[in-house]
Amino acid sequence: MFYITEGYVKPLNNKRMSAIPDILFGFSNEDIQQLMFQEWGENERQAYVLNSWIDLVIYMEAYTIVLGTLLYYLADKNHWDPNRVCLLALPTLLFDFTETTLMQQGARVGFISEQRVRIASCANQLKWSTAAGIVIMILYARVTMGRHSGGSSKASKQD
Repeated sequence: MFYITEGYVKPLNNKRMSAIPDILFGFSNEDIQQLMFQEWGENERQAYVLNSWIDLVIYMEAYTIVLGTLLYYLADKNHWDPNRVCLLALPTLLFDFTETTLMQQGARVGFISEQRVRIASCANQLKWSTAAGIVIMILYARVTMGRHSGGSSKASKQD
């Protein structure tokens, strides 16, 4: 029996095995072929497939809601358009979904084409890039929070 934790496929005896593609920043066709079809056996691939459902059904939606809510709050406090800013979390979800479904299908059927690996790798890199952009935006919004009052201080002093 195998399970995925801390970004690795592990047998129940906790022997560390191989890093899963989801936590990497890009990967090559050779990396995936080596990982899924030489290092992993059928049991490990099936564990990856089952655990990727958790990623698809629970994890992605959860982090999108959390990031979207945080972006909405910070945008509102900075007098930005919160309805638009909170939508910035959606591309990360879409890239993650694309990557995970392509990799899951390959693991499930026991074959993944080079083209699918390239698309999944590109989606993976875009996922991490957009996530990094969101973190930078959150940090910027947090640092500048309260500095924007919606008007100049001279105008408020004249009233």
